[in-house]
Amino acid sequence: ERLEGDRSSATFALGAASRTGREVLGTEELAIGYPEVTLASDLTFTVERGDRLGVIGGNGTGKTTLLRTLLGEVDPLGGTYEWGHNVALSYYDQHLSELDPKNDVIEEMGRALPGQNDPSVRSYLARFLFTGDDVFKRVSALSGGERSRLSLAKLISGGGNTLLLDEPTNHLDIPSREALEAALEEFSGTLLIVSHDRYFLDRICNRLLHLENGAGEIFEGTYSEWVEERAAREAEARAARDAAARPASSPKGVSAPRVKREKTRAITELEAEIADVEAEIGDLETTMAKSEIASDHVKLAPLIDAHARAAQRLEALLSEWEEAAGSQ
Repeated sequence: ERLEGDRSSATFALGAASRTGREVLGTEELAIGYPEVTLASDLTFTVERGDRLGVIGGNGTGKTTLLRTLLGEVDPLGGTYEWGHNVALSYYDQHLSELDPKNDVIEEMGRALPGQNDPSVRSYLARFLFTGDDVFKRVSALSGGERSRLSLAKLISGGGNTLLLDEPTNHLDIPSREALEAALEEFSGTLLIVSHDRYFLDRICNRLLHLENGAGEIFEGTYSEWVEERAAREAEARAARDAAARPASSPKGVSAPRVKREKTRAITELEAEIADVEAEIGDLETTMAKSEIASDHVKLAPLIDAHARAAQRLEALLSEWEEAAGSQ
Protein backbone atom coordinates (compact mmCIF):
# COMPACT_ATOMS: atom_id res chain seq x y z
CA GLU A 1 0.00 0.00 0.00
CA ARG A 2 1.20 3.51 -0.77
CA LEU A 3 2.41 5.37 2.30
CA GLU A 4 0.90 8.73 3.18
CA GLY A 5 3.04 11.58 1.96
CA ASP A 6 4.50 9.79 -1.05
CA ARG A 7 5.67 12.22 -3.69
CA SER A 8 3.78 12.65 -6.90
CA SER A 9 4.28 9.97 -9.49
CA ALA A 10 5.51 10.44 -13.01
CA THR A 11 2.93 10.97 -15.75
CA PHE A 12 3.47 8.28 -18.36
CA ALA A 13 0.79 9.39 -20.85
CA LEU A 14 1.25 7.38 -24.05
CA GLY A 15 -1.46 9.00 -26.14
CA ALA A 16 -3.23 7.48 -29.14
CA ALA A 17 -1.19 5.05 -31.23
CA SER A 18 -1.25 5.08 -35.01
CA ARG A 19 -3.10 2.13 -36.53
CA THR A 20 -1.26 -0.94 -37.75
CA GLY A 21 -2.51 -3.81 -39.88
CA ARG A 22 -4.49 -6.56 -38.13
CA GLU A 23 -1.45 -8.85 -37.86
CA VAL A 24 1.38 -6.99 -36.16
CA LEU A 25 3.91 -9.84 -36.00
CA GLY A 26 4.18 -13.35 -37.35
CA THR A 27 6.90 -15.92 -36.63
CA GLU A 28 7.44 -19.27 -38.29
CA GLU A 29 9.68 -21.91 -36.68
CA LEU A 30 11.88 -19.11 -35.35
CA ALA A 31 15.06 -20.18 -33.56
CA ILE A 32 16.86 -17.71 -31.31
CA GLY A 33 20.20 -17.63 -29.56
CA TYR A 34 23.83 -17.25 -30.54
CA PRO A 35 26.21 -19.29 -32.72
CA GLU A 36 27.42 -21.28 -29.73
CA VAL A 37 24.02 -21.88 -28.11
CA THR A 38 20.38 -22.16 -29.19
CA LEU A 39 18.06 -20.76 -26.50
CA ALA A 40 14.71 -21.59 -28.11
CA SER A 41 13.50 -22.97 -31.42
CA ASP A 42 10.34 -23.73 -33.39
CA LEU A 43 8.68 -20.53 -32.16
CA THR A 44 5.56 -20.11 -34.28
CA PHE A 45 2.99 -17.54 -33.16
CA THR A 46 1.21 -14.38 -34.25
CA VAL A 47 0.58 -11.09 -32.50
CA GLU A 48 -2.47 -9.11 -33.55
CA ARG A 49 -3.20 -5.41 -33.21
CA GLY A 50 -3.98 -4.54 -29.60
CA ASP A 51 -2.48 -7.72 -28.13
CA ARG A 52 -0.56 -7.43 -24.86
CA LEU A 53 1.82 -10.37 -24.97
CA GLY A 54 3.88 -11.12 -21.86
CA VAL A 55 7.07 -13.14 -22.38
CA ILE A 56 7.88 -15.25 -19.31
CA GLY A 57 10.34 -17.96 -18.35
CA GLY A 58 13.39 -18.61 -16.22
CA ASN A 59 16.73 -16.86 -16.56
CA GLY A 60 18.59 -17.91 -19.70
CA THR A 61 15.52 -19.11 -21.60
CA GLY A 62 15.86 -16.39 -24.25
CA LYS A 63 13.32 -13.71 -23.26
CA THR A 64 15.56 -10.69 -23.91
CA THR A 65 17.21 -12.42 -26.85
CA LEU A 66 13.78 -12.86 -28.45
CA LEU A 67 13.13 -9.11 -28.28
CA ARG A 68 16.59 -8.30 -29.62
CA THR A 69 16.06 -10.78 -32.47
CA LEU A 70 12.72 -9.22 -33.38
CA LEU A 71 14.41 -5.81 -33.34
CA GLY A 72 17.08 -7.02 -35.77
CA GLU A 73 19.90 -6.66 -33.23
CA VAL A 74 20.55 -10.43 -33.11
CA ASP A 75 20.33 -12.67 -36.18
CA PRO A 76 17.84 -15.55 -35.95
CA LEU A 77 19.38 -19.01 -35.97
CA GLY A 78 16.56 -20.34 -38.12
CA GLY A 79 13.01 -19.74 -39.21
CA THR A 80 11.50 -16.35 -39.98
CA TYR A 81 9.68 -13.40 -38.47
CA GLU A 82 7.84 -10.55 -40.16
CA TRP A 83 6.42 -7.29 -38.86
CA GLY A 84 3.08 -6.19 -40.25
CA HIS A 85 1.90 -3.09 -42.10
CA ASN A 86 2.60 0.33 -40.58
CA VAL A 87 4.30 -1.05 -37.46
CA ALA A 88 6.41 1.57 -35.64
CA LEU A 89 8.59 0.01 -32.94
CA SER A 90 9.79 1.53 -29.68
CA TYR A 91 12.08 -0.44 -27.36
CA TYR A 92 12.79 -0.17 -23.64
CA ASP A 93 16.09 -1.86 -22.74
CA GLN A 94 16.33 -3.03 -19.12
CA HIS A 95 20.07 -2.26 -19.18
CA LEU A 96 19.33 1.33 -20.29
CA SER A 97 22.19 1.05 -22.78
CA GLU A 98 20.74 3.75 -25.06
CA LEU A 99 21.47 6.44 -22.45
CA ASP A 100 24.73 8.35 -22.91
CA PRO A 101 26.34 8.71 -19.46
CA LYS A 102 28.28 11.80 -20.58
CA ASN A 103 25.12 13.82 -21.30
CA ASP A 104 23.06 15.68 -18.78
CA VAL A 105 19.33 14.91 -18.58
CA ILE A 106 18.16 17.76 -20.81
CA GLU A 107 20.80 16.95 -23.46
CA GLU A 108 19.81 13.28 -23.45
CA MET A 109 16.11 14.12 -23.78
CA GLY A 110 16.91 16.61 -26.53
CA ARG A 111 18.29 13.74 -28.63
CA ALA A 112 14.78 12.26 -28.69
CA LEU A 113 13.07 15.63 -29.26
CA PRO A 114 15.16 17.25 -32.01
CA GLY A 115 14.13 20.76 -32.97
CA GLN A 116 12.42 21.55 -29.66
CA ASN A 117 13.77 24.36 -27.51
CA ASP A 118 14.96 23.94 -23.93
CA PRO A 119 11.72 25.21 -22.29
CA SER A 120 9.71 22.63 -24.25
CA VAL A 121 12.10 19.83 -23.34
CA ARG A 122 12.10 20.89 -19.68
CA SER A 123 8.30 20.96 -19.66
CA TYR A 124 8.22 17.44 -21.06
CA LEU A 125 10.79 16.21 -18.51
CA ALA A 126 8.71 17.63 -15.66
CA ARG A 127 6.06 14.99 -16.44
CA PHE A 128 8.71 12.43 -15.44
CA LEU A 129 9.67 14.24 -12.22
CA PHE A 130 12.78 15.97 -13.59
CA THR A 131 12.33 19.55 -12.39
CA GLY A 132 14.59 22.45 -11.49
CA ASP A 133 18.27 21.60 -11.43
CA ASP A 134 17.47 17.89 -11.92
CA VAL A 135 17.57 18.45 -15.69
CA PHE A 136 21.27 19.36 -15.45
CA LYS A 137 22.32 16.16 -13.69
CA ARG A 138 24.71 13.92 -15.57
CA VAL A 139 23.15 10.64 -16.69
CA SER A 140 26.06 8.86 -14.99
CA ALA A 141 25.03 10.41 -11.65
CA LEU A 142 21.36 9.37 -11.84
CA SER A 143 19.91 6.67 -9.61
CA GLY A 144 18.52 3.49 -11.14
CA GLY A 145 14.97 4.83 -10.83
CA GLU A 146 15.89 8.16 -12.43
CA ARG A 147 17.59 6.45 -15.36
CA SER A 148 14.52 4.25 -15.82
CA ARG A 149 12.23 7.29 -15.89
CA LEU A 150 14.49 9.07 -18.38
CA SER A 151 14.58 6.02 -20.64
CA LEU A 152 10.78 5.70 -20.49
CA ALA A 153 10.48 9.43 -21.26
CA LYS A 154 12.52 8.90 -24.41
CA LEU A 155 10.52 5.81 -25.41
CA ILE A 156 7.18 7.57 -24.99
CA SER A 157 8.34 10.58 -26.99
CA GLY A 158 9.02 8.26 -29.95
CA GLY A 159 5.33 7.70 -30.61
CA GLY A 160 5.65 4.00 -31.45
CA ASN A 161 2.47 1.97 -31.95
CA THR A 162 4.19 -1.27 -30.91
CA LEU A 163 6.20 -1.23 -27.70
CA LEU A 164 8.81 -3.85 -26.81
CA LEU A 165 9.51 -3.52 -23.09
CA ASP A 166 12.25 -5.46 -21.31
CA GLU A 167 11.69 -5.42 -17.52
CA PRO A 168 10.13 -1.92 -17.55
CA THR A 169 9.32 -1.85 -13.82
CA ASN A 170 12.88 -2.50 -12.64
CA HIS A 171 14.08 0.34 -10.38
CA LEU A 172 10.74 2.20 -10.47
CA ASP A 173 9.24 3.20 -7.14
CA ILE A 174 5.65 2.19 -6.40
CA PRO A 175 3.98 5.47 -7.51
CA SER A 176 5.93 5.50 -10.80
CA ARG A 177 5.15 1.82 -11.40
CA GLU A 178 1.45 2.49 -10.87
CA ALA A 179 1.60 5.44 -13.27
CA LEU A 180 3.27 3.28 -15.92
CA GLU A 181 0.67 0.52 -15.46
CA ALA A 182 -2.16 3.03 -15.84
CA ALA A 183 -0.62 4.43 -19.03
CA LEU A 184 -0.11 0.99 -20.56
CA GLU A 185 -3.70 0.02 -19.73
CA GLU A 186 -4.90 3.02 -21.77
CA PHE A 187 -2.42 2.50 -24.63
CA SER A 188 -4.25 1.61 -27.84
CA GLY A 189 -1.28 -0.02 -29.56
CA THR A 190 0.41 -3.42 -29.17
CA LEU A 191 2.71 -4.54 -26.36
CA LEU A 192 5.40 -7.23 -26.07
CA ILE A 193 6.65 -7.28 -22.49
CA VAL A 194 9.39 -9.27 -20.80
CA SER A 195 8.93 -9.11 -17.03
CA HIS A 196 9.45 -11.10 -13.85
CA ASP A 197 6.92 -8.88 -12.03
CA ARG A 198 3.91 -11.18 -11.71
CA TYR A 199 1.60 -8.39 -10.48
CA PHE A 200 2.53 -6.16 -13.42
CA LEU A 201 2.04 -9.01 -15.90
CA ASP A 202 -1.32 -9.89 -14.38
CA ARG A 203 -2.59 -6.34 -14.71
CA ILE A 204 -1.30 -5.58 -18.22
CA CYS A 205 -1.06 -8.75 -20.34
CA ASN A 206 -3.89 -10.74 -21.92
CA ARG A 207 -1.65 -13.40 -23.53
CA LEU A 208 1.60 -15.08 -22.54
CA LEU A 209 4.51 -16.71 -24.32
CA HIS A 210 6.19 -19.12 -21.92
CA LEU A 211 9.77 -20.07 -22.80
CA GLU A 212 11.07 -23.24 -21.18
CA ASN A 213 13.47 -26.05 -22.11
CA GLY A 214 14.22 -24.55 -25.52
CA ALA A 215 10.59 -24.28 -26.58
CA GLY A 216 7.79 -21.75 -26.39
CA GLU A 217 4.10 -22.11 -25.61
CA ILE A 218 1.38 -19.50 -26.09
CA PHE A 219 -1.22 -19.20 -23.32
CA GLU A 220 -4.44 -17.29 -23.94
CA GLY A 221 -5.15 -15.57 -20.64
CA THR A 222 -3.68 -13.67 -17.73
CA TYR A 223 -0.71 -14.59 -15.57
CA SER A 224 -2.95 -15.71 -12.69
CA GLU A 225 -4.90 -17.95 -15.04
CA TRP A 226 -1.63 -19.39 -16.36
CA VAL A 227 -0.43 -20.16 -12.81
CA GLU A 228 -3.72 -21.88 -12.00
CA GLU A 229 -3.67 -23.98 -15.17
CA ARG A 230 -0.02 -24.90 -14.72
CA ALA A 231 -0.62 -25.93 -11.10
CA ALA A 232 -3.62 -28.02 -12.17
CA ARG A 233 -1.64 -29.76 -14.91
CA GLU A 234 1.25 -30.49 -12.56
CA ALA A 235 -1.15 -31.81 -9.92
CA GLU A 236 -2.76 -34.12 -12.48
CA ALA A 237 0.65 -35.35 -13.63
CA ARG A 238 1.77 -36.02 -10.06
CA ALA A 239 -1.46 -37.83 -9.28
CA ALA A 240 -0.99 -40.03 -12.33
CA ARG A 241 2.61 -40.81 -11.41
CA ASP A 242 1.67 -41.53 -7.80
CA ALA A 243 -1.18 -43.80 -8.86
CA ALA A 244 1.15 -45.76 -11.11
CA ALA A 245 3.94 -46.01 -8.53
CA ARG A 246 2.04 -46.67 -5.30
CA PRO A 247 -0.36 -49.38 -4.16
CA ALA A 248 -3.93 -48.35 -3.46
CA SER A 249 -3.35 -47.99 0.29
CA SER A 250 -1.16 -45.35 1.84
CA PRO A 251 2.39 -46.40 2.81
CA LYS A 252 2.61 -47.81 6.31
CA GLY A 253 3.20 -45.20 8.96
CA VAL A 254 2.43 -42.17 6.75
CA SER A 255 -1.00 -40.67 7.26
CA ALA A 256 -2.75 -38.23 4.93
CA PRO A 257 -3.08 -35.54 7.65
CA ARG A 258 0.65 -35.78 8.37
CA VAL A 259 1.52 -35.37 4.69
CA LYS A 260 -0.80 -32.36 4.45
CA ARG A 261 0.78 -30.77 7.56
CA GLU A 262 4.22 -31.26 6.05
CA LYS A 263 3.15 -29.59 2.79
CA THR A 264 1.57 -26.68 4.67
CA ARG A 265 4.76 -26.24 6.69
CA ALA A 266 6.83 -26.29 3.49
CA ILE A 267 4.67 -23.56 1.94
CA THR A 268 4.94 -21.42 5.08
CA GLU A 269 8.72 -21.77 5.06
CA LEU A 270 8.86 -20.87 1.37
CA GLU A 271 6.73 -17.77 1.94
CA ALA A 272 9.04 -16.65 4.75
CA GLU A 273 12.10 -17.16 2.52
CA ILE A 274 10.40 -15.29 -0.35
CA ALA A 275 9.72 -12.35 1.99
CA ASP A 276 13.38 -12.36 3.08
CA VAL A 277 14.66 -12.34 -0.51
CA GLU A 278 12.20 -9.60 -1.53
CA ALA A 279 13.43 -7.53 1.44
CA GLU A 280 17.03 -8.15 0.35
CA ILE A 281 16.21 -6.98 -3.19
CA GLY A 282 14.52 -3.89 -1.80
CA ASP A 283 17.57 -3.07 0.35
CA LEU A 284 19.89 -3.54 -2.62
CA GLU A 285 17.77 -1.26 -4.83
CA THR A 286 17.74 1.40 -2.10
CA THR A 287 21.51 1.23 -1.81
CA MET A 288 21.99 1.26 -5.61
CA ALA A 289 19.81 4.36 -5.88
CA LYS A 290 22.07 6.42 -3.59
CA SER A 291 23.87 9.06 -5.64
CA GLU A 292 27.29 8.20 -4.20
CA ILE A 293 26.80 4.57 -5.24
CA ALA A 294 25.03 5.07 -8.59
CA SER A 295 27.84 7.33 -9.82
CA ASP A 296 30.64 4.97 -8.72
CA HIS A 297 30.88 1.97 -11.05
CA VAL A 298 33.36 0.21 -8.72
CA LYS A 299 30.85 0.28 -5.86
CA LEU A 300 27.83 -0.30 -8.10
CA ALA A 301 29.06 -3.40 -9.99
CA PRO A 302 29.00 -5.88 -7.05
CA LEU A 303 25.57 -4.59 -6.01
CA ILE A 304 24.23 -5.20 -9.52
CA ASP A 305 25.62 -8.76 -9.38
CA ALA A 306 24.07 -9.33 -5.96
CA HIS A 307 20.74 -7.97 -7.22
CA ALA A 308 20.81 -10.35 -10.20
CA ARG A 309 21.56 -13.34 -7.93
CA ALA A 310 18.78 -12.36 -5.55
CA ALA A 311 16.31 -11.92 -8.42
CA GLN A 312 17.25 -15.36 -9.75
CA ARG A 313 16.79 -16.86 -6.28
CA LEU A 314 13.39 -15.15 -5.96
CA GLU A 315 12.27 -16.54 -9.31
CA ALA A 316 13.26 -20.06 -8.24
CA LEU A 317 11.46 -19.69 -4.91
CA LEU A 318 8.29 -18.42 -6.59
CA SER A 319 8.31 -21.39 -8.96
CA GLU A 320 8.79 -23.74 -6.00
CA TRP A 321 5.95 -22.01 -4.13
CA GLU A 322 3.60 -22.28 -7.13
CA GLU A 323 4.35 -26.00 -7.39
CA ALA A 324 3.84 -26.56 -3.66
CA ALA A 325 0.61 -24.54 -3.59
CA GLY A 326 -0.71 -26.42 -6.60
CA SER A 327 -0.22 -29.75 -4.85
CA GLN A 328 -2.33 -28.77 -1.82
